[in-house]
Amino acid sequence: MGNINRIRWLALLSLCILFFGQLSLVHAQEITVKPDITSPSAILTEAHNGQILYEEEARQTYPIGQLTKILSLCVLVDAIQAEEIHWQDTVVVSDAAYALSQDYNLANVPLRQDVEYTVEELVEAVAMVSANGAMLALCEHLTGSEEAFVQLMQTQLAEWGYDFEEVYNATGLAPESESQPVNQLSAESLATAAYHLITSYPEILAVTSQEQSVFQAGTSDAFDMMNMNDMLPSGSQPYSGMEGLAVSQADESRINFVAVATKGNLTLLAVLLNTDETDIYTNMRRFLDYGFANYMLDDVAQAGAPVRQVAQVDVHEGRQPSVQLLFQEDLSIVVPLVDIAPRLIYELTLNEQYLVDDQCLEAPLPKGQTVGYVTVTGTEQKPTYLPQAQGNRVAVITAKEVAQAPWYMRTWRVISYRVQDTWRNIRRVAIQWFN
Repeated sequence: MGNINRIRWLALLSLCILFFGQLSLVHAQEITVKPDITSPSAILTEAHNGQILYEEEARQTYPIGQLTKILSLCVLVDAIQAEEIHWQDTVVVSDAAYALSQDYNLANVPLRQDVEYTVEELVEAVAMVSANGAMLALCEHLTGSEEAFVQLMQTQLAEWGYDFEEVYNATGLAPESESQPVNQLSAESLATAAYHLITSYPEILAVTSQEQSVFQAGTSDAFDMMNMNDMLPSGSQPYSGMEGLAVSQADESRINFVAVATKGNLTLLAVLLNTDETDIYTNMRRFLDYGFANYMLDDVAQAGAPVRQVAQVDVHEGRQPSVQLLFQEDLSIVVPLVDIAPRLIYELTLNEQYLVDDQCLEAPLPKGQTVGYVTVTGTEQKPTYLPQAQGNRVAVITAKEVAQAPWYMRTWRVISYRVQDTWRNIRRVAIQWFN
């Protein structure tokens, strides 16, 4: 009977070892499978922090057509946030913008020169149906001419590190002559523009997720706008969680697609360029499925929560010798779904202006003072991010005020430190003598 019990215990122990051994293997593995897509250029990112999850020839440039307007809107929203123009500004429709808006062979909403349109109305028309006349009117409202607006677009690309890419107009329309150059961007630069547009103006997804809307609703000029994204719920290729962003013809047989989709707390931003028009929706479906099947969003910092992953920071000449830090904002990073217990590293970097030495802050410090940031990374591989994205950094602030210690307290600390230092030296010498 005793032998039977021992055999049972050994069998149970073996199963436990096998089970936990498999868990450790699952924990350590990385995603090596690739998405089953045929697009020659692709990139997949998390839409809110800019973390790159997959890329294939993502810096190769291709003609992008109407997707140019993603960059154009990004520049425009930046100008609105800088208060150079405002959402409720009245836009004057020039002769050129009016004439362009009347071309029904192009994506448009019809404009009139005797009607006042707001910046917000025209932005929604551009986001919804890629309205070319509206885009030109917005360019002229901000900079006076499309040429000056294109310079802003080029400057923005250079700031992101894409100075090797060029745009020649703000609409993405083909030039009149075949000998003239066309706008060519990469999947990565388009993803960067889309990321900054979404994070600066998240309301745009409420526009691009609509299947139809009405321009100038309630007026005699009301015009139905139909979204061309067939992956929206009532489209021919519906995809659960689809929120936008834009589809564009590259040439007679190739399609470009920038998509945003959300499932649970994970929002993916995907770009496919120069894809066969018969395969574009199949490719995008597989690409998004790949992302949702393999990744999850892990909340690694909560605004106002103590930074317990690093020790309290010493304060030089403070009434309190150290101070607790708090996360200033939320932070989430994407980790593989196979990583059942993500192992994370929290690294604190303090702003030099507050430092006395490498890791000691200078008193006095007010409560809520931003004194540095924490970088969060996984132990398996270092994540990469789009240019100027939030990334894996989160600012940290002081949890409470730390006043400067009075003179007698500072004097006592100096005396105490010197006495302790002297005693340590005496003890060290004594130990050496007796040894």
